[in-house]
Amino acid sequence: MNKKLVAGGPNDPMLPLIRHAILHADEVELAVAFTKSSGLQLLLPALEEALVERGAKLTILTSDYLSVTDPQALRSLMLLKDLGAAVRVFQVAPSQSFHLKAYIFVRRVSMFDSAGIAFVGSSNISRPALMEGLEWNYRVVADGESNDGDNQGFREIRNEFATLLLRPEVADLTYEWIAQYE
Repeated sequence: MNKKLVAGGPNDPMLPLIRHAILHADEVELAVAFTKSSGLQLLLPALEEALVERGAKLTILTSDYLSVTDPQALRSLMLLKDLGAAVRVFQVAPSQSFHLKAYIFVRRVSMFDSAGIAFVGSSNISRPALMEGLEWNYRVVADGESNDGDNQGFREIRNEFATLLLRPEVADLTYEWIAQYE
């Protein structure tokens, strides 16, 4: 696929691309500022299938930035955690922001190489962002073999995601954390 930009809206929505990528990935890594129940419900069946039926590794990072994330969405994420997902939350300090959105899908090609696709842009996990909103997301496709820009970019995105999870602001999502957030 040559097209790099997913422009959103009814003619170019993110949802079918994300669902397809989830169903073909061995690892799924998501980092979004906001998680809304409206969007998570659209992704849950594919995420559950990836975890339960295919044994995919799933890591999700959301945040408490501006208190936009739904507590109900957080409880739904706990259901994914019960199925084996790693679910974390970025706890934003008053003078800090957390507004990134990255969807990363990894497919193992060999013991040492992986291919994949990443979308980095403006779509949070919400129905409008995934279906009809004008949300721009840039697609990076890595074949796992060449050393071209997309493969390098894909590795950079994955490395930054791994680094992000090590930050002190990141905590495991728990029911206690959700209760305090509410």
